[in-house]
Amino acid sequence: MQNKQLLVLFGLLLIVASLCLVIDRVKASNDDDDITLQEETPEPKNIKVTCGSIIKLRHKGMACRLHSHAVKYGSGSGQQSITCYPGEGDENSYWVIKSAYNPSGKSDLKECPQGTVLKQGTVIRLEHAQTSARLHSHLHISPLSRQQEVSCYEGQDTGDNWIVELVSGNSSSELEKGEGIRFKHVDTGKYLHSHNMQYGHPIPGQFEVTSVASSNSNTVWVPEEGVYYPTLKELEH
Repeated sequence: MQNKQLLVLFGLLLIVASLCLVIDRVKASNDDDDITLQEETPEPKNIKVTCGSIIKLRHKGMACRLHSHAVKYGSGSGQQSITCYPGEGDENSYWVIKSAYNPSGKSDLKECPQGTVLKQGTVIRLEHAQTSARLHSHLHISPLSRQQEVSCYEGQDTGDNWIVELVSGNSSSELEKGEGIRFKHVDTGKYLHSHNMQYGHPIPGQFEVTSVASSNSNTVWVPEEGVYYPTLKELEH
């Protein structure tokens, strides 16, 4: 009986402690009849998108995330498939921003050290955080819409390189979290794209990702959740 009483007392203490925390978060105004909750610390504004960051990319039109997984295409290249996943929480939607593939040292393909802010025309690779394969396109046909296939490639070649295009069109501005961006494939000149065509088993409900010849509303992506590596300027301070 004594143990039960102790448990009840402990539970009451927890409730009182919780109420105290809630009360502490309430800020009384000058008018005793009006109370307001204290605002949580807002996320910093103007977060720059940098090389080395690990991020998710939201499709602006459908709010799905660029995604990959250990499921290979049953046609086309047979490489690891790319989809647009209709949810925020899946860890298979994280991508690491990397320097372009440039084994021959071409002068127009600059290195992108960690902390370098992405701008109009920056050439990068996107490496899938879970599998280390890279976002890739080539002349294979996509499974559903018969457009150009996008895959995750475990090797390395120039088919992994993508040009950053800011939707704002401002060539001098730096890309920030939450801003629209397009990815233009270097080898074929086509844009990373998704639309409302969905797969069945074994990846039901996930949307097809392809490359298309012209930019449009379905080629806009937005950097969202993730770990944003500090800019080189921030690291200097």
